[in-house]
Amino acid sequence: MNNLKLNQKLIAGFLIVALMCIGMGLFGRFATMTLGGYLEKVGIVNLPSIKHLSSMGKEMDRFIICQRTMLDPYITPETLDEQFATLDDVFIQYSKSLKIIETLPMNEQIVPLWREYKEKFKAWENANTPQALERAPEDEGPGER
Repeated sequence: MNNLKLNQKLIAGFLIVALMCIGMGLFGRFATMTLGGYLEKVGIVNLPSIKHLSSMGKEMDRFIICQRTMLDPYITPETLDEQFATLDDVFIQYSKSLKIIETLPMNEQIVPLWREYKEKFKAWENANTPQALERAPEDEGPGER
């Protein structure tokens, strides 16, 4: 290296820097292409799952609100009918989200958890469908305590 002239040393240094830049550029290009595949997976698979899971959570909140309203001993028959109609809508919307989530691909870790969730939810659903909830007899309307 001591035998080389200054201009040869400078040219060699710039060539080394240029080769490093080309290498980093190629690596960056490859990483960007790989990242695009992951981004597509997140956008097509994961975001719809999250959206519909969120929708299912909102429907469960609506169910709880209906159930709490129906526990009011002073509820009018009209309000009770509205709550049963809302419960029907809750189960319809929940079922739609559930069916969409089932069509999306799931990894090995999620499949057993999803099966367990569906079994527990089915048991809960059987106990809490609007048909399973008993209506109060008509003669037991709101009264004085």
